Amino acid sequence: MLTDALYRAGLETAKFSADVQASIDPLLPPFLGRNNPLDLGGSPFHYLDRLQKILEILDANPDSDFSILAVGSFERRQFEIADAIIDVSRRLRKPLFIQWFGGGDMASVRLNTAGVPCFPDAERLVAAIAPAARAFLKPAAVAGDAMISDSPREQAMQVIREARASGRAVLDEVDGKRLLAAYGIDR
Repeated sequence: MLTDALYRAGLETAKFSADVQASIDPLLPPFLGRNNPLDLGGSPFHYLDRLQKILEILDANPDSDFSILAVGSFERRQFEIADAIIDVSRRLRKPLFIQWFGGGDMASVRLNTAGVPCFPDAERLVAAIAPAARAFLKPAAVAGDAMISDSPREQAMQVIREARASGRAVLDEVDGKRLLAAYGIDR
């Protein structure tokens, strides 16, 4: 469902190189595949050090911009799993998003509070990340604004520079919408 939601939003899953597959191989049972989307089965959730190592390997994949981990159920171990995810997220260089379905409501609160975005379903997760992900894939032209530039980041920085130049430390609603529009997020 998550992969389908990503494709519907115009996003693709990154390919795993032979090196990534070889690194993951000893951490998973032999009957599971080694391609993306990667089915972890239940094993890494019972051996949290394996889960953390897999997330570190995926984070190092040069062909991806972020990682998404789908967690199902595990209600009795939700705090242990959430804490392991929070711990590893502090070492990751790329964004990590969690989809936690089938229980784990308290773990979701813990993850979100710790700054690890956690969503109850694939559609909400993809709706939240797709605009920014698409913005980095191709610059968004902002109709009616004079802030057309080479990159969404540069467009956003222009909004911030203008606010600072006028002595403001906080963006007003209009400039906030301009900043979001730079990244392709609807006003």
